[in-house]
Amino acid sequence: MKFVAKDGAHAAEILTKQLADNKAERPFEPLMAANFAIWQVSLQNFGLEMMAEDAPCPLCFKTELESTCTDPECHKQTGHDWIRFAADEQMEVARSRGLISQPN
Repeated sequence: MKFVAKDGAHAAEILTKQLADNKAERPFEPLMAANFAIWQVSLQNFGLEMMAEDAPCPLCFKTELESTCTDPECHKQTGHDWIRFAADEQMEVARSRGLISQPN
């Protein structure tokens, strides 16, 4: 079983199938799922402005924001942290679906 679409057209085909029938067996596409997870967090944190045509990359924006934050409550997470969080989340999804083994 391959976990990553061979190209953008294949990823779009997978997504289209998922949207057409939510109850159908869904192929697992971790890169698309991680991308959606990053966008979800970005929209929750920064609002719909992130969808504007001239909006910055959400990962770059997060890194820039945290690097200039002086509030002690800042998490000091970067865009790289968001990538790691999204990747870890997809790993857990793959494990929960039995697609990869549990760590020893």
